[in-house]
Amino acid sequence: MVKLSTAFLFLLICLHLFHQGRCSDSCEQLGFTKDLKCPDCDVLLKIVTDNELYNDCNACCSEDQNTSPKFTNAELEVCKYKLSAYPHLEKFIAKHAKGYSKLKVRYERFTEPKLKLFGKKVSETIRVDNYNLQQLQELLEAKNIS
Repeated sequence: MVKLSTAFLFLLICLHLFHQGRCSDSCEQLGFTKDLKCPDCDVLLKIVTDNELYNDCNACCSEDQNTSPKFTNAELEVCKYKLSAYPHLEKFIAKHAKGYSKLKVRYERFTEPKLKLFGKKVSETIRVDNYNLQQLQELLEAKNIS
């Protein structure tokens, strides 16, 4: 009985802290990382249009204090054989990718489209299969990949 009440108490504390944005385990279970910045939640809402997910995102994020990692280069990784299923990415690669000197397009078999960002001490991978052309360009600008 003591174990059950202790676990219940822990769960209540975690839920309370989660709603204050401080329970990283709950946030990670929802798929949010500890590096989540609040402006990213606004981008998420534009893409997904799910208010509940947006509220969860805001509960887990921290305010952007210009501490975003500095990325030195990026790779747009796509499968050459699946590319026709993503006409916006096909158009980006054909018409816009060469305008980004820090961006390399890499063809990898059987992979979903993703943007890999690299810096001196950090790296990040973002799936971009649901990004439209404008959102992809905004993402590259936000990450200082030009």
